[in-house]
Amino acid sequence: ASWRARLRLRLRALARAQGVAMSSEKLTSNLMDFEGTGSVPLTSNTGDQGSGGLAFTSDPFAASDQAEVGLISEGGEEPTERSAPEPEPQRKSTFNPVGVLKNYFDVDTDIIFQRTFQATVKGYSGGFTNYIHGKQDLYGPFWITATLVVVSSISGSFAQYLSGKRKNDVDKVTASLFTFYGYVTLLPLLIWGLLKYYKNPLPLVSLVSLYGYSMAVFIPAAIFCTIPIPAFRWIVILLAAAVSGVSITMNLKESLAVALQQKSFAVLAGLAGAHIAVAVGLKLYFFMY
Repeated sequence: ASWRARLRLRLRALARAQGVAMSSEKLTSNLMDFEGTGSVPLTSNTGDQGSGGLAFTSDPFAASDQAEVGLISEGGEEPTERSAPEPEPQRKSTFNPVGVLKNYFDVDTDIIFQRTFQATVKGYSGGFTNYIHGKQDLYGPFWITATLVVVSSISGSFAQYLSGKRKNDVDKVTASLFTFYGYVTLLPLLIWGLLKYYKNPLPLVSLVSLYGYSMAVFIPAAIFCTIPIPAFRWIVILLAAAVSGVSITMNLKESLAVALQQKSFAVLAGLAGAHIAVAVGLKLYFFMY
């Protein structure tokens, strides 16, 4: 009967837990004793009696206080140990470009004004890159450049209107968009690659911030250039180019000198020339009326 098989497994397990060896004949004898008395004395094969009998009352299959035995199904299979739970697979970390860029756009208006002041009015001191070290942003350069695109296009259209000439305004927006955004991204990228090649790199975001914030001085310059006086326009444009150009060269001077040594002067002259070319192009394209 199935209960006999289960009782046989339980007696053998209890005997093993108590350190008592029990042969098949002795196990059969104990089963017969259980049927008659309800109590099974555990004895060894050598005739040594155990410390007492195991008395079963209403439930002969209850858990023992001395051993925890796991019985399986009624088919009579041997008890098996439970396998350890498998560890949960580790989650693979994925690159999130939105999360990375979010840190560079987490600035407020006061910080943008302070950095604009450091890059223009105090740009001659050359401390802008140190001022933003460890807390660079792209929010300011992005919106300063966008504002310059809009202001230069509107100011140029207004200057054109005052002169009595007509021209497609879409061309001004397209030209200013490619000129200014290309200037504040491609030139910093070129400088970053040059410094990295000579093992003295600056963070690319710092270079973009330097150029972006330095270009802020051209926003009021574009507004003043609506005044229809050619000489005044040239003075305003060249003054804006001088302020922003000095800021750029003074902030790059030390890093270029360490990386390029004697060649740094030629590179700085080239950067200054490129900056003056952008300023002159702004004057000739938008305010040549």
